[in-house]
Amino acid sequence: MIIKKLFKESIKDDSEEVVSLEELQKRKIKLIKLIKRKAMIKKILLIIVLFFGLIGGYQALLDTGDSNTYDELMDHAFINTYISNYYSYPQTDDTKAYLKEFSYSEDYYKNEYIQDVESISVQSITVYNVETADKLNQIYNYFISCTYTVKIKDSEAVSNIVFNKISVAKNEGKYMVVKPVENIKNEVASITDKDILNNFSYDLKKGNENVSDDIKAEIENTISLFLKTYNDDINQARLLVSNSDQLLALDSSTNLELVNTKQITKSDDVYYVDCTINQVYGDYLKKLQNYHFEIDIEKNKINVMEVY
Repeated sequence: MIIKKLFKESIKDDSEEVVSLEELQKRKIKLIKLIKRKAMIKKILLIIVLFFGLIGGYQALLDTGDSNTYDELMDHAFINTYISNYYSYPQTDDTKAYLKEFSYSEDYYKNEYIQDVESISVQSITVYNVETADKLNQIYNYFISCTYTVKIKDSEAVSNIVFNKISVAKNEGKYMVVKPVENIKNEVASITDKDILNNFSYDLKKGNENVSDDIKAEIENTISLFLKTYNDDINQARLLVSNSDQLLALDSSTNLELVNTKQITKSDDVYYVDCTINQVYGDYLKKLQNYHFEIDIEKNKINVMEVY
């Protein structure tokens, strides 16, 4: 088709131009280059369009992420304020006005206390789950745990935990509780499946040789000195480990002390140490913890330090 087109364009004034094979080949090559150039330009334009499309998409995702974070903070703030007012006693005029403003019905917050209650105050509220109840009307169910303190006449104040479900409608940053607050059973449960639990067990690495009593004493001294350095100066302690970024600074009131070593083995280049360490916090709290160390024999540096 390309050759026919060239021949047709070459016929002028009813006279036929004689074109050599060499000239015809040149024209063919020129036309092919033109076609390739146009294809390349189209490809470049397509890449540019896709690039800016991706940039716009990522920007939209980032904007949505920021918006979602802000919305979640506002949602949690509303839930905290509403429930704090809901359980507070005695209620003030401000408390009643707030509950009336944000409740679809006044019946939702009329609590009656059947004993000689002197006061109730909310200590903490945690939103542990959110589900969409009605997407069209933007109604969401918030599941919370609420810790509150109750003071009854002639009795000590006691703390209680209650789990609630709160149905909230949202519209352009505004809120309304559209159903009564429900007391529910805590649906947060622990993992009991043994097959899953087995995945969490710590796999202790061991060497193929035991060590002598002299080596054992030397390693215990090394770990004790390391822990003392770790307690006092994190920067110096990081010089004693192979990967300094993995060694986190201790709380300023926490100290670690070696109690004993349970097992020490070695391979060609590593000591494997399982030991008990006392974690002491301030002057009033201590806890025995199991630790696993792996020490580079040649460099005399700690490769691994893990609690298990």
